[in-house]
Amino acid sequence: ISRPNYDSDTNRHAYAVRGQYQISPELAPFVSYFIQRDHNEDNLTLPPFGPIQFEYNSEYLSFGTDGSIGNQFLYTAEICHESGTGYSTPLGGGTQSQERIDAWAGVFNMVYLLRDDQLSRIESTIGFGTGDGDRLSSGGTIGGNAPGSPDKAFNSLGYINTGLALAPSMTNLLMVRIGASTGIPLNPRRPDDLRIGVDFFAFGKTRKNSPMAVPSTGRRFVGWECDLRADWRITSDVSFNFRYGLFVPNGGSPVQGLR
Repeated sequence: ISRPNYDSDTNRHAYAVRGQYQISPELAPFVSYFIQRDHNEDNLTLPPFGPIQFEYNSEYLSFGTDGSIGNQFLYTAEICHESGTGYSTPLGGGTQSQERIDAWAGVFNMVYLLRDDQLSRIESTIGFGTGDGDRLSSGGTIGGNAPGSPDKAFNSLGYINTGLALAPSMTNLLMVRIGASTGIPLNPRRPDDLRIGVDFFAFGKTRKNSPMAVPSTGRRFVGWECDLRADWRITSDVSFNFRYGLFVPNGGSPVQGLR
């Protein structure tokens, strides 16, 4: 993200393959491999640093499984290893070096179906991503990984639900989510037309003194968040969606509450 015009001038190539085999309703293991290649202009000159290499090439190997336990529990588990190469930070006046990436992330989701008329469900998520103690910036080259050390910060293009207000990436993140949703039977023939839900998140750091993708202090516990949602299918082609999120930081955090 420290590369000039990263948000408007990006040239990356991505390749992926995924295979899954269902052994039984309870167990359906999968494996995936994702490759990202950086074709952006490199060796840019930025005063006062001079020429800087921003190239970041990464690969992601994931293993996991999903399935059901009985007729009311659904689950998904995944562990991902990020490898590849990236350039070290130019801060400190040293020469940039190309260093290997060695980072991990994982997620476990569980859903309990109440099997009532409103299709109510209770959900939970546990997730983590590794961080790097050398970095001042979680995902940038300037302020990034120090020369002579592997980059342990997990940076990916994937998606996981980390809330609406703070919405951190998985870099150096520990997260627990508990949520529930249910239908409001405005129409007895379609009890799921109006659906409301709530999610509670607790955020922490994998490495206490390493940066996250959002402002934070040196404390392990970052804060908690409450998200509310409502989805109303008014007619077959008209719907209404409402989202509200409130993040409450741990005392002293630079982020003094987000809505």
